[in-house]
Amino acid sequence: MSRLPSTMTARQFNAALKQLGISVYASARVLCISLRQAQRYSAGEAPVPPSIAKLLRALIALGRVDV
Repeated sequence: MSRLPSTMTARQFNAALKQLGISVYASARVLCISLRQAQRYSAGEAPVPPSIAKLLRALIALGRVDV
């Protein structure tokens, strides 16, 4: 399996959510983070941690997310 990039910008975070078909609210549930933290990532107020970036990319690679 190829290595997934460990960095993600706010724009990439939002694009990933769009690709998965989930809202910022739903992403908080899927990623097990607070809604406020998901909002910070979405707005670029906080850097997206490598673990979150990798998880989102893995979910996209799998082509699904259970909300």
